[in-house]
Amino acid sequence: MAEPVLSCRSLSKTYRTSAGPVTAISEITMDILPGEMTAIIGPSGSGKTTLLSMLGGLERPSDGEILVEGAPLERRFSDLSDYRRVEVGFVFQAYNLLPHLTALENVLLPMELAGLPRGQRRPRAAELLTAVGIPPERYHHRPLRLSGGEQQRVAVARALSNHPPILLADEPTGNLDGETSRQVIDLIRGMARKMGLCVVVVTHNPAIAESADRVVKLNYGRVESDDRNGSRVKLRRAPHDVLRVAPDAPLEIVEAAHAALVKKLGPEAGEEASRELDEALEELRKRAAGS
Repeated sequence: MAEPVLSCRSLSKTYRTSAGPVTAISEITMDILPGEMTAIIGPSGSGKTTLLSMLGGLERPSDGEILVEGAPLERRFSDLSDYRRVEVGFVFQAYNLLPHLTALENVLLPMELAGLPRGQRRPRAAELLTAVGIPPERYHHRPLRLSGGEQQRVAVARALSNHPPILLADEPTGNLDGETSRQVIDLIRGMARKMGLCVVVVTHNPAIAESADRVVKLNYGRVESDDRNGSRVKLRRAPHDVLRVAPDAPLEIVEAAHAALVKKLGPEAGEEASRELDEALEELRKRAAGS
């Protein structure tokens, strides 16, 4: 199996309000693979957009961490805007194209901001617009002269302009009709496979979930189910849950709990259970060293 591009470990987000703390995301742990389109589904208020915002570096988690290609996000990027510019492409429900720029200019802009040499920008933009199905005669149209489906195709091209390994989409078909929605999702899934992208799509649309390689359902901020290609993925437990200790337990308690569980389970515990215990201990040791 390919190494994950994007991972989260015990990811949580709590907002402080006048009525008290509100937990939007609680203890989410999962790995997201390249070349795969993952759909995040769930009822309104389940934490889908909050999770996407943290994966995209738009919000910081209250607890836990995000790993990018195995390395902690905030160690690789002290400024999250650098992460968003280099590693992530975004696609939004409302397209978010700049209305005074043409389709071509909207795709060129991120390359200009990233400092790509001028001679490389236009060929790259034309290549992407062609790849998403925008013909050359539409390159110089401004967004208001494009259909909703065309605008979203341009938005996908723009999101991919700087070769990001991660593509995040928040309700990308929310403003589109059924047939156009299908075309846009087929496009995004095809680009994921062709370019080896790690794609995460937040959606209420069951048709998108059916066409995704993996479907993660959230409820009350937690992962309720995780299915890949019709098979249930075993949910990863938070490391302190594996070792049956409090989230803020000191390292000596964590190590004692690990030793006790290893002794209690004995040699018949099996390789998978032993590995889970060892990985939980190692993760909590890393957290203690970094705190």
